[in-house]
Amino acid sequence: MDEKKSTKDVSFQAELIIEGLNEYETLIVTELGRLKISVNKNVSEETLKKKLPDDHLKHFSRSIRNLKSNGLIVKYRNENWGVSQIGRIVARKLVEKYRAKKYKKQNLRIMALLNIK
Repeated sequence: MDEKKSTKDVSFQAELIIEGLNEYETLIVTELGRLKISVNKNVSEETLKKKLPDDHLKHFSRSIRNLKSNGLIVKYRNENWGVSQIGRIVARKLVEKYRAKKYKKQNLRIMALLNIK
């Protein structure tokens, strides 16, 4: 029963963190989630910059500082970043929201064509 309460608390905490992120930070954390980054699997700043739109790059360093101070990302090496435990939860939730928004309008169906002889 304590595990259910703790997962609900973490989920609630993640939702509060998501509400406090601006659009640039949200985009960075979503990209980290799409790349499935963790503490052990890190990503360089250059890779992140390549994935972001050009108009968001001028806010990149400020957003990284804010995410680090919020405890969502951790510095792995010089110019390499990993995602903390709560950051992974937030990133996973943001990726779910991103996919739901992106694929909501498209009714994607997988059709299997079988060639039966």
